[in-house]
Amino acid sequence: PFIRVGSWVAGGVQRELIPTSFQCVMDSIAMGCLLCGMRRGLLPTPARLRVVSGRMALSAAVALAVLASIDRPRFGALIGVTASNLAVAVILDHALRAQGGLWIKLLNSSALVLVGKASYSLYLWQQPFINRSGTMELNAFPVNLLLAAVAAVLSYRLVERPSLVFRKRLEAWWRARGGLT
Repeated sequence: PFIRVGSWVAGGVQRELIPTSFQCVMDSIAMGCLLCGMRRGLLPTPARLRVVSGRMALSAAVALAVLASIDRPRFGALIGVTASNLAVAVILDHALRAQGGLWIKLLNSSALVLVGKASYSLYLWQQPFINRSGTMELNAFPVNLLLAAVAAVLSYRLVERPSLVFRKRLEAWWRARGGLT
């Protein structure tokens, strides 16, 4: 958030890079990493459980939808992205705590599971195709989404999945020699 605000204050090219430059959006990834790494250690105090309750998670989801619809660059740079990150963290934490609820059913739907499996590939391949300032046909909607999805699926099947299989074999080989416990 501080880098985003600093970029806004600096103006010019720095301001234009806010939505796409890694240093301005890395807090989204960091928020997910923090939630994953610290979630088990967070005590289920009454105040915290109220924050991640169903009603609060629903409110966060509504707030997230509202925040996403606000087309004000200054608001997004200064408050919107950070508020969205917090809302997503509340929703995810609630979904993980709600055993078998609506959130779990939604997150385990076949469409979202597929997106989850391909998410790293989508992350890698979206950049060449989803380019707001691109003028080539491959950057035009909906061709860009289709090409990004095709590239992600191919990358997952031809690179990621074989790499994961190789990793398991390598780990098994290493364990057999006493290297990993």
